Amino acid sequence: MKYISRFLVRIIIGMACVFFLNQVFDNAGVDLKVGCNVISVTTTGVLGVPGVLLLYGIEGCQFL
Repeated sequence: MKYISRFLVRIIIGMACVFFLNQVFDNAGVDLKVGCNVISVTTTGVLGVPGVLLLYGIEGCQFL
């Protein structure tokens, strides 16, 4: 039960970070967005905030 609750907390915090970072990049005029889908939810659930940074790093490499 402890691992499931940690997983869910990381998902909530990670998806909140994705939402706010998408808003910040949109306001700055940068076309760098990460979608909220099964892969991004699973990545943030397993890795937490470093997973969010990983998703933005992958998206940034595609942006180049």
